[in-house]
Amino acid sequence: MIRLLSAFALGAGLAAVLFGLLVDERFMWVWITAIVVLSIALPLFLVGRTMGSLATASPKLVAEARTAGRIAAARVDAIRRTGTTINDQPVCELDLSIAPSDRAPYRTTIRQLVDIVDLPGLQPGAAVAVARLHPDTPDVVLVDDRLDDGEARVARLPSRDRMSDWSAGPVVLGAEPPKPRRTGPLIGIGRKGRGWRFAAYAALFAAGAAAVLLPASADVERAVAEIATGEDRTSFFAEGRLETAIAAIAEASGTDESVGVNVYGEYVIADMATSDGATTFDTWTFRDGAATRDGAATIQPTDPELERFHLDEVAWGAFPALIERAVEVADVDRRDLTSGPYAFVERGWPVDDVREPLVVRVSFGDDYTSYSYDATADGRLHDDVLAAGPKATGVAKPVEDLLASGLPLAIQRLQAAGDSDETTGVTVFPTWIDTALATAAGADTFDDYSYEERRATVDGTGSTASDPARDVFRLSDVPWERVPELLADAYSRAGMDPGGDDDPYLIVDRSPFWGDAYPVTMLFYLPGAYETTVVEYGVDGAFLDLF
Repeated sequence: MIRLLSAFALGAGLAAVLFGLLVDERFMWVWITAIVVLSIALPLFLVGRTMGSLATASPKLVAEARTAGRIAAARVDAIRRTGTTINDQPVCELDLSIAPSDRAPYRTTIRQLVDIVDLPGLQPGAAVAVARLHPDTPDVVLVDDRLDDGEARVARLPSRDRMSDWSAGPVVLGAEPPKPRRTGPLIGIGRKGRGWRFAAYAALFAAGAAAVLLPASADVERAVAEIATGEDRTSFFAEGRLETAIAAIAEASGTDESVGVNVYGEYVIADMATSDGATTFDTWTFRDGAATRDGAATIQPTDPELERFHLDEVAWGAFPALIERAVEVADVDRRDLTSGPYAFVERGWPVDDVREPLVVRVSFGDDYTSYSYDATADGRLHDDVLAAGPKATGVAKPVEDLLASGLPLAIQRLQAAGDSDETTGVTVFPTWIDTALATAAGADTFDDYSYEERRATVDGTGSTASDPARDVFRLSDVPWERVPELLADAYSRAGMDPGGDDDPYLIVDRSPFWGDAYPVTMLFYLPGAYETTVVEYGVDGAFLDLF
């Protein structure tokens, strides 16, 4: 029984390890359990194997043998130590010649635990008593019975080399051969039962493996296909996987309302409403076949009604083809990617309290270049990205960037993250912002903050303003909503095409070139083929200089 249980545990454990190597680690607890079971079963098996080879019998069988008159004399022909001891008593192997009263003598060999005190009486040539456990089998066990004619019976036995092994006896024509009763295990422990034992072990090993692999057969099939074809079928960008993850998150969270979904190769993260119509959101993760709640979303939406969307508004099944199309546009070999692909789903930046359409942002990279493309909710790359193709740097210009829209909301989130409106300067790039915010109102110490992918984060301790009255200004004093208009004007004044290869950026700080008051100015840096042009404006939108 122990060996059968061990075969099942070993099959389940190895299947769990194989699943972990090919798919994910959701079943590694099975392997840990199997190790515990095997660590207990192996010593028991070794002890059982030793004990199982001993000539032992239940008192009931011995009593039946006595009642039936199957106590026979036997001669000890040889005794050998096996090297095994149990409770300091040796396990010995004895060659015996048996002299039954109802059949021809025969020879046999048994193993039995022998009391060390009894060893002198079991030397070669000694006469002993044995109980024949069944009339039609050779099984015997040493007993303490005294036989009055035992010495005489043994003396009449021929030498061992002149005796034969057990024989079932003569066959009587027309007679029904006796059917021996089973006195051992259902599957024999000797050589004759070896084939059946191996078949049973194999069947239970397969049953243990099936118990682990069958519930996740679809994942196993994808993993095998990946090995056979070289395609990544275990990724959430493989056919059919993402829809399963999204459905599981919706079911676990109890709603299909979200403000953002991030799709990675190994897992999916979604910020889901705490209930239908709620203004608070939790973060959920789908990994290893299950959706789990991670807690309240780190960043709650500023305006849930403008940022909320329903999961069924996105064609999740189109993502595999979308990724392939983005890789095709980037003109890279997917096998060369060292990061990604990733996909981020959210609404565009809300401007003037208008709900923007959903945007799917796809990104990936190789050893030399990062790529980013925007797509529609039905899985098509935006037309202007497809028309322009990847830029020289390998990064496609986002359809919506901070210099084109969304900057006021980004500044609001920075103010909220730092709980401050005071700064010494802001640098705005198309996809991120760097700034320093006062640690408290009126303080001369500042922490560095950045804003990227709708998240404002503190990056560490910044600097100290040597002259706060001269260096510090308020974010709310800058007309961030006019940045797109001023940027267009700057390109016009510089006589430059806004569709250049390098992105423009904006620096807002106090300028020492316009009097002792150090007024706040907005400097637009416009990279060209050979030089960068700078166009400067005041916070009232007035043009100041071009250089």
